[in-house]
Amino acid sequence: MGKDSEDMQALPAPNCNADGGRSVARRLDEVALQQFLREAPQWQLAAHDKDVLSREFVFDDFVQAFAFMTQVALVAERMDHHPEWSNVYNRVQVAMTTHEVQGITSRDVDLCRHADRVHRCLIGEPAATRQRGGGSPRSPSVIEG
Repeated sequence: MGKDSEDMQALPAPNCNADGGRSVARRLDEVALQQFLREAPQWQLAAHDKDVLSREFVFDDFVQAFAFMTQVALVAERMDHHPEWSNVYNRVQVAMTTHEVQGITSRDVDLCRHADRVHRCLIGEPAATRQRGGGSPRSPSVIEG
């Protein structure tokens, strides 16, 4: 699977302090947030709440959409950071925010980037093609049967 599958394994563990407890997440400053939004223009600040990153992912069918949610959910669980999302057939609406700080943190950005990688892997669109705006969907090789 190459670079994307390697990236999926290289996500940060939950932030913990020396005694094993969770550390307090810090809100991204405006510069870091704007930099992320420039790097990942598919993500936007939610119209209803500027402290939420949102994106709609579109797939070929329900099976691809469900595979996406499953793969992101496994990493989200390891990170102990869970998105708000909904699924209707081939579309998944995702909202990322960190409730404990009532805003966007690096944990949200990390999970957004992971979701983007999973999406690219499933629809078969390499990162370079995505940045040029091209590419054509194909059936994912990770789903068989």
